[in-house]
Amino acid sequence: VVVFEATGGYERPLKTSLKTREYSYAILHPNKVRALAKAKGLLAKTDKIDAELMKVENANDSEENQLLKELLKRREELMDEKHRENNRLDKEYLPGIIRSIKKHIRWLDHEINEIENIA
Repeated sequence: VVVFEATGGYERPLKTSLKTREYSYAILHPNKVRALAKAKGLLAKTDKIDAELMKVENANDSEENQLLKELLKRREELMDEKHRENNRLDKEYLPGIIRSIKKHIRWLDHEINEIENIA
């Protein structure tokens, strides 16, 4: 299986060529590859890293891998929400709102920890 990113149409000739030769292929959305990199703590963006992530992403779609993918996705969503709440906290001055945001951040930390313990 040949795995590659959708890149604004540049992938079309490769797709056509693979299809003509009857090769199996999978096209991944670049944001999905980037999200996987972030979830793994990889901040650099290189073709080599992306290629390795795409290989891993498509290597084995067992139930266990599907679960891990979903857990990583959920962890990323929670991390993004925590980041947004921290940004709100920096700008807020009303004590009641500050308490609410801090409470939500503690809950998010708990949920992130739960997911990390499952994975």
